[in-house]
Amino acid sequence: MTPLIEAIGVSKHYPVETGGFLRRSTVPLRAVDSVSLNVNEGETLGLVGESGCGKSTLGRLLIRLLPATDGTIRFGGKDIGGLQGKALRDVRRSMQIVFQDPYGALNPRMTVADIVAEPLVIHGDTANLSARVADVLSHVGLPSRARERFPHEFSGGQRQRIGIARALILRPKFVVCDEPVSALDVSVQAQIVNLLQDLQGEFGLTYLFIAHDLGVVKHISTRVAVMYLGKIVEVAPKTALYAAPKHPYTTGLIASVPVTHPSQRIKNRAERRRVAGDIPSALDPPSGCRFHTRCPLAQAPCRETEPKPRELAPGHLVSCHFAE
Repeated sequence: MTPLIEAIGVSKHYPVETGGFLRRSTVPLRAVDSVSLNVNEGETLGLVGESGCGKSTLGRLLIRLLPATDGTIRFGGKDIGGLQGKALRDVRRSMQIVFQDPYGALNPRMTVADIVAEPLVIHGDTANLSARVADVLSHVGLPSRARERFPHEFSGGQRQRIGIARALILRPKFVVCDEPVSALDVSVQAQIVNLLQDLQGEFGLTYLFIAHDLGVVKHISTRVAVMYLGKIVEVAPKTALYAAPKHPYTTGLIASVPVTHPSQRIKNRAERRRVAGDIPSALDPPSGCRFHTRCPLAQAPCRETEPKPRELAPGHLVSCHFAE
C-alpha cells in the first residue's frame, strides 16, 4: 500500500525544570521518542495505549499542530517538517483533526455556520460558503436549521458531528480522530463510529484513530499500532493483532478488556495476563526496553538493550527481545 503519512524517527521532548531553588535543572520529558510509523492511503490506523503514553502528541505531530523535536514527517512523499507560512497552510488543507472534547472544541460564541465555515474563511475560499456549509452538515446528519444555533443548544453527539463537519469542510485526505467518542454515551459512540466509516467511504479519507476502547478500535481499524511510554511497540493488521498479539504489553491490554459471558471468563482466565503496576515517568524512562519494569517475560537483555522493531509476519512489527 502507498503511505500517505510517514513518520521517521519522530520525537517530541518538552523541557521540564526539576529540583529545588539551589539545585534546579532542566530535563526532557520524552512524550514521543524516536517513533517511525506509516499511515497508508485509504486505511484507518488505530493507535492505542494507556493515558499519557503520547498518542495525542503523536497525532498532532503528524499534522504539524506541534513542531517535532527531531525526525522527519512526510505527507504524500513530501517532507513537511520545515514548511512555514503559506506552504504550511496549503498542506494543512489536506490534514485535519477531530478533537476528543466536543464541548471544549467549539467556540460557544460562534454559530454552527460560523464554526464550520471558519476553515474556508482562513484559507480565503469563500465562494458559495452557505451552500457548502449546508452540504457538509447534511453529510454528518445535521439539519440545515442547525446553522444559526449555538453549540450549547446541542447534545454531545451532535457537537461531535459539528466538529466532524468542520474537519471535512476543506475536503482533507487525512484526518486525525483524537479519541472522538470517549466523552460520549455508548449508544452515541456507535453512531459516531458508523458515521466516520460512512464518510471515509464517501470521501476517500485516511484516518489515524486514537482511542482507549479496544473494541471500538477493532471495529473501525484496518491496522493497529500499540504505544507505550512514547514508543511504538507493536504494529499489525487488526485480525492478527487481536488473535495473536506478540508483545507482552499488547497481550496485557487485550486481557484487560472485560469479557461479558461467564463461561468465556472461566475459559480464558489462565490466558488473561493483565499489565501490573504503573507506567513509569517519561522524565526518567527505564533503560533498555521501557516495558521491562512491568513485563512478566523480562530478562537481563531487556534491562540493558532497547529492542528494535522486527517483522515476525508480513506487516506484523514487534519491538520485543522475546516476542517469539
